[in-house]
Amino acid sequence: MEKTEKHSINNFDSEVFKKLSDEDLYFIKSEYLTLAAADAQAYRENIEDYLQYDKTLSVGKEKNVTILLETSSIGRYLFHLAFFFLDTGHRVFLVAKSAIIARLDVYSKKLFPLNNFFLLFTVNSKGTIVSDSEKSHCDILLNFNYFSKTQASSKASFPFPMHPMQYLLGRYKELHSIRENKTKIKILFAGNLNESLYGRLSPKFGILQRHSVINKLITELTDEEILVLDSSYTSEKIQKGEFINKLVILDSRLGLVKPPTWLSFLSCSSFYLALPGVVNPLSHNIIESLAVGVIPITQYGHYLRPKLSDEVNSLSFDQNSLIPTIRKILNMDSEDFSSMRDSCISQYENHFSTQHFRNIIENRTTAIELIFNTGHSSAAQFIRGD
Repeated sequence: MEKTEKHSINNFDSEVFKKLSDEDLYFIKSEYLTLAAADAQAYRENIEDYLQYDKTLSVGKEKNVTILLETSSIGRYLFHLAFFFLDTGHRVFLVAKSAIIARLDVYSKKLFPLNNFFLLFTVNSKGTIVSDSEKSHCDILLNFNYFSKTQASSKASFPFPMHPMQYLLGRYKELHSIRENKTKIKILFAGNLNESLYGRLSPKFGILQRHSVINKLITELTDEEILVLDSSYTSEKIQKGEFINKLVILDSRLGLVKPPTWLSFLSCSSFYLALPGVVNPLSHNIIESLAVGVIPITQYGHYLRPKLSDEVNSLSFDQNSLIPTIRKILNMDSEDFSSMRDSCISQYENHFSTQHFRNIIENRTTAIELIFNTGHSSAAQFIRGD
């Protein structure tokens, strides 16, 4: 392979690399030289970034788990898997191929400074082994074929999570107080309305595209029923207002609500219009709405594991019933849906919380297969019909 100045082992002269053992440094340099220049540079930079944090592997009572990745299928959901284990009191050791380390997403790299998260550069399995490869003889096998109709409902599923920032900011620990916020909006949609980005969902899922739903609502609802926010609104102005009989539409690209205040803002509504993600029906905001006791209005409740129940912990719609459903909700009194709100909270606590994940891990007596929705790769398997 032709090497450039940047693609040279001299790039490992930085002080931080002196923290490594000779064995680890030799391994990293060897891997580095097998990669294409762009990946090699990213591989070195990511390891250098990780090494800037002084990690001490102390002898303690923490349980150990090694995440052994043979493919890049998990994508950015590596963050959630590792974080959920950290939250249950584990020390997490990541062992992954060099190409995977090179292509870690922005949220997975936010694991680097966290206590009890460690990169291992050579395989030295510790504790419970979690892997995406059957060849690894692991304790927990990750199954990314989330949407397969042949998956047994009895199989354990990794809880579909909230957005990574809600865990990093610790907001997932503050749900009890957030749920006490006063309701000021009847129905809320807040999300990215970039049609070129959120218009790629495969028709095989049978779900309306995000922009199709919003355009229909804007076209057919009256000004008394719908309010589309613009940049003249601030988060504070919205929360001080009274939109108790309106559907409020907020394009997140306006930047009016930041991650630290998102769950509090969401909790000021009674219902949330949970529209699909980019290439996968599931979007983090449906879990966030359940978590704060806001009832999701959605077409894809049946794709969650376990699925949501219409008129119990969600309200469903299709193209023909969308407008009548929204108008019915706008005319509801709070007592009409108080039990649904309680059911949403129970659904989150029992099936999508970090505590539920703890229960899965601690109640495991044998090796298990864990169904895992990874976004792009899970959607691709469904579209191919795997």
